[in-house]
Amino acid sequence: MINVARTKQFDDKIKAYLTDHPSASIVNIGAGLDSAFYRVDNGLIHWYDLDLPAVIDIRRQLLPEPDRVTYIAKSLLDPSWCDDIKHTEDGVFMMSGGVLMYFKESQVRQFFSLLADNLPSGEIVFDVVSKLAAFFFVWSMRKMGVPGARAKWAIKDANKMTKWDKRIEVIDQFPFFKNIPRDPARGSQIKRWMDWMDKGGWIGWIKVECLKFFM
Repeated sequence: MINVARTKQFDDKIKAYLTDHPSASIVNIGAGLDSAFYRVDNGLIHWYDLDLPAVIDIRRQLLPEPDRVTYIAKSLLDPSWCDDIKHTEDGVFMMSGGVLMYFKESQVRQFFSLLADNLPSGEIVFDVVSKLAAFFFVWSMRKMGVPGARAKWAIKDANKMTKWDKRIEVIDQFPFFKNIPRDPARGSQIKRWMDWMDKGGWIGWIKVECLKFFM
């Protein structure tokens, strides 16, 4: 359910951005086998799916690149991928779902500095968890037989990121299930779980503009 909620939030942000930037370049960072392009494509955008070479190889086999889509087989910490983003005249919007929590804080800082240095006027939406939610995430993954899973970066308030770099400023942060109704048909237990998750995780929205880095 978390993945579904995150997908809705991300899709809504992309669609809102395309309202003012219909020919924008959209970058899916840590794309995996995500199919967001097919959900939000307006016939004008230029789409980029970024992931590690092994992942892109599998993606290319299962989902060959359609027109206006480019696959980039690189790490998100490799600054050269920014040079692969073309058609930036009408803006750049990036998304990164279920990715940054697996990196150390120092690497996340490096990543945001990379964006500020190389993609001015771009925006990014991403998700992260609090330390408490990260603890329960690791616990649940171990219960499912994935002992190596680790949430390396957790933060409760995005405003703390403004201390990393003078170019960082918070635009918005909101819970996973914002504007998603608590359907009574799902039962009170699901409602309580959604409420708890909204306290333990949030989605950040950042804009990079000249010397300012908004979130």
